[in-house]
Amino acid sequence: MDNLIFTSESVILYERKRIHALKYEEIICITTVESLQMFIQMSLSKVGELLPDYFCLCNQSTIINLTYAYLYEEHNGHFFVSLSAMLEPFEVSRRCKRNIKNKMLYINKNRGL
Repeated sequence: MDNLIFTSESVILYERKRIHALKYEEIICITTVESLQMFIQMSLSKVGELLPDYFCLCNQSTIINLTYAYLYEEHNGHFFVSLSAMLEPFEVSRRCKRNIKNKMLYINKNRGL
């Protein structure tokens, strides 16, 4: 049984005796971590497909909310995206770089930036 429910405004995660309702705009990133205390019974790529368009797979273990993105840069052949409220930038895989760049341009154009 899946333990995620996607609504038009939020994702609801339930496990055992805990239920978390997270509004999309409050989610900065979703990343896989070996010591997770909650387990999602769905692949990260599938989660990415069910989220709104402003979320984007950054690499095989991270989905980012591009409304928090303020910088995309290349450094020594590696690609990085910086998000407000996060200290360290996320490395972008070569496979994901075009999609992230295009979505960032689209989001910022529509925000009037």
